[in-house]
Amino acid sequence: MKKKILAVCLAMLLIGLMVLPGCSESERKLPGWVDGKKNLIFYVFDQVEYYNEIADEFNALEGNENVNLIIQKAASDYFGDLINSYVGSATPDIVFMQVGDILPFLNGKNILLEPLDEYLANSDVLTEEDLWPSNDGYRYNETTKMLDPDKSNKLYAIIKDFSPDFPLTYNRDAMIAATTAMGAQGEVIRAKLEGFMENGYPEVIPEGASPADYTLTWSEYNALALAMKQAGYGSGVVLDGAPELQILQWIEMNGEYLFTDDDTQCKDIRNTPAIRAAFDNFRILQDGPDAATQWVNSTQPGYQLFKNSLTGTMPMSSMTASTYYGRWAYSQFEWDKYLDKVGYCAPPLPDDYTYNPDSPYNYSAVGGAMSLAITSKCAYKDVAWDFIEFFMTTVQERDAETGFNISGNKTIAEEKFLNTEGKSEEYNKLNSFFYNLGMNSKTVRMNRYITQTTFKKILWQNFEQYLYKPASKTWDEVLDGIRRDLNNEIAKAIA
Repeated sequence: MKKKILAVCLAMLLIGLMVLPGCSESERKLPGWVDGKKNLIFYVFDQVEYYNEIADEFNALEGNENVNLIIQKAASDYFGDLINSYVGSATPDIVFMQVGDILPFLNGKNILLEPLDEYLANSDVLTEEDLWPSNDGYRYNETTKMLDPDKSNKLYAIIKDFSPDFPLTYNRDAMIAATTAMGAQGEVIRAKLEGFMENGYPEVIPEGASPADYTLTWSEYNALALAMKQAGYGSGVVLDGAPELQILQWIEMNGEYLFTDDDTQCKDIRNTPAIRAAFDNFRILQDGPDAATQWVNSTQPGYQLFKNSLTGTMPMSSMTASTYYGRWAYSQFEWDKYLDKVGYCAPPLPDDYTYNPDSPYNYSAVGGAMSLAITSKCAYKDVAWDFIEFFMTTVQERDAETGFNISGNKTIAEEKFLNTEGKSEEYNKLNSFFYNLGMNSKTVRMNRYITQTTFKKILWQNFEQYLYKPASKTWDEVLDGIRRDLNNEIAKAIA
């Protein structure tokens, strides 16, 4: 009993610490800290060199002589480590947010992020007209405890850039070799893919048309991926071990949602056809003699395996013939140097896909949007906002020129990302494809009680029991296990 009382007391102490304002600067001192200056910490996932250059540029701006922005790289669990930082005194000042992980920072006793409406209203360089309508997805209703795009709710993050998350990217030579070997079915698939490359993706789906007119079906793609593997590639596709958004996307393509409307229960995965079909599609790509990939939860990143297929500098066993990434991958991993070898199209759709433009789900592509936010503990919030302004203008203009992603600054995206001057035909086609698909993308719906990180962890804890051989569970048992664990997590959050 004494141990139980002690545990409860410790838990209450931690909760109390989470809501205390301010930080002890002595515990925040990172390499690069300068005593006597306004030190701010920008907490990033990776790309430290890229962000260090941006920080140096910001610190050197006229008027910032007393400012020192420092880059801190996340250790492993970005959002888990971030929320834990509020317990101590090492909370960063500027952070990334995404729709699937922001609610724990808003739903506690105290809101852990700074509302940005007044900063935006008073800005001379960034206005609400510069932001995409989807930015309102970061507004929070304090009564319902949910994200709510109504303008009456406060805004807690600014989308820095976005992209359709899972377009299909493939090696053209691999596609040609595979479809040639596939016979009549291969001829149909090749004609479709070549047509998609020639005609691109429409900015608006024409009346009487469907997103299914601009991509392959699941069964067509799965057959192609397997044929590419059989042509000698190490893998026909690599999904990288980040299935949470892709599976949710596949479910919503089928017009379903994994959870009940109030998010309090996970639906019966095993016996709900539209939901089960998404999980089964994931399994088919990775399990058994007809699996298109040999890497389950690959430790080798898909972007590098795909780049290997473009450069030809590695054995075919170290190549994947296709993968799923946003526009940023072409720049960051230098795929855009080999655009004559790269093919792409919208994400493949279920075989029995039926287009319903009025459905909140039934769409072709899910859009990924990373945003910038200011923590409630930030001591220099005005300076943090100055950095967001700098990032959303100067940095975004430069990145739009290189095609990194579609800028979160709509004005810059329209003026720079789609500006064809001085760029190759292949480059312009690539940007137009991503832009138009992005205009037809939606943000996947996330459960309000479970973070994206927790959701992913539950999926893989269960998937491994079947996909890692010898299997310890049947696939039906895995699906039931996912449902059980999600419901347990929801119950804990509600309690």
